[in-house]
Amino acid sequence: MPPSNPIPTSMRAAHFTSPPTTQISQTAPVPTIQNSGIYTFIRVLSTSLNPVDYKFASLPQPFPRLAIGSAPITPGIDFVGRAWKTTHPDLKAGDLCWGKHNGPTKHGTCADYTLHTGKDGIAKVPEGYMALLEQGRSLAELGGVGVAGMTALQALMMGDLPYNRSGGAERGGKVFINGGSGGTGTFAVQMAKHGFGCETVVASCSGSNAELVRSLGADEVVDYRSTNVVDGLKEWSRRNGGQQFDIIVDMAGMDPYVYWQAHHYLKRDGGKYVMVGAGTGIKDVVLLTKLMMWPGVLGGGKRPFQLFMLSGTTKEQWNLFGKWMVEGKLKTVIEDENRFGLADIDKAFEKLKTGRTRGKIVVKVAEDGH
Repeated sequence: MPPSNPIPTSMRAAHFTSPPTTQISQTAPVPTIQNSGIYTFIRVLSTSLNPVDYKFASLPQPFPRLAIGSAPITPGIDFVGRAWKTTHPDLKAGDLCWGKHNGPTKHGTCADYTLHTGKDGIAKVPEGYMALLEQGRSLAELGGVGVAGMTALQALMMGDLPYNRSGGAERGGKVFINGGSGGTGTFAVQMAKHGFGCETVVASCSGSNAELVRSLGADEVVDYRSTNVVDGLKEWSRRNGGQQFDIIVDMAGMDPYVYWQAHHYLKRDGGKYVMVGAGTGIKDVVLLTKLMMWPGVLGGGKRPFQLFMLSGTTKEQWNLFGKWMVEGKLKTVIEDENRFGLADIDKAFEKLKTGRTRGKIVVKVAEDGH
């Protein structure tokens, strides 16, 4: 049933004090609805955390203030919730919707309500997913897609993997995913194998996460704690008769030699190396510049390098993602220890900052009777 309540005047919201530390306000102001354009005022049910949530807010002023606005700032980009009021052509009040903001925003999704503007970046929850809720799947899975899921999708699309959008996946393609057990990596492994139908998916992770990553679709796992990743990839190529990858998606980005030595295991013709999630600190910028600019004759990279930046997400991309979830090809990996309530959001950020999370960290904001 469409909500009949008027727009509230206040709400619960997490506000950054000294990122990633927050405090919960019980009387935070709600986002102001614009008088024109496409918008959706959303009752948030669940969200998930991403490193950008606290890293951007932690940048020296005036950058956060110029981009987001003055304090207080509420973290959160991803969401699943109820459309409370909307002018979106594909939604009506009461619809379950999922999506993400275009980036950090003043009124993020770690709150009772958030305001999404524009046509892209939001979609109605697939009808087929409603049946999955009765089978034990959760709305939290949809709220955990956002940044991580769309990053995985767009990064793999950047590699021009063969996919017949009218008829489903086409077999083919060999992919290496560096960092297969985190939020983005767990999505990427599943998509590469079950969505795009890649012939071979190899992923790196710690030995303790190998079973999980294999269960998601990886054919082989490189344990970065016991094996140098570069040596492991060279050995993979040798064991497979000199075969090379069509695309490498690097979610880790900490070892420049994975790229500099890629000519040993990434195809010369058409092979693509995609770097995801480059940091914003001075050391990160220096490393990235060195990674890209170091001459090949001096040991630098000899394959095309592409720096990935998450762009706007389209209706087609959300529909494709939803289709794969309904078909059982994708799921959001959420372990019990990574489920938090809004009151415990500081604990959730502490867990996120360790960089050792399997899958996604989700924050439940409210119940829904769907």
